[in-house]
Amino acid sequence: MWGFNDILRERNNHSSRYNNFLVFDIETIPDESMIFEIADDKEKEKFENGEFLPHAYHKVVALSYMVIKNGNVYEYISKFQI
Repeated sequence: MWGFNDILRERNNHSSRYNNFLVFDIETIPDESMIFEIADDKEKEKFENGEFLPHAYHKVVALSYMVIKNGNVYEYISKFQI
């Protein structure tokens, strides 16, 4: 996962071409209730083995975004729902 300093470093690498950025992130986790209700045996086995499941079996737990205009961070918002 990128931290704030990683984002600033990459922004500086590209700032000669771009001045404005919108960074958006969606965090998901497997939705266990949905897996056991509607998943087939193959998907259940993937879940039990810790493999990544298709997005249909995930639920959103956090949304984040950051707005950078002309080199200044104007907004950084992160909303969590667990």
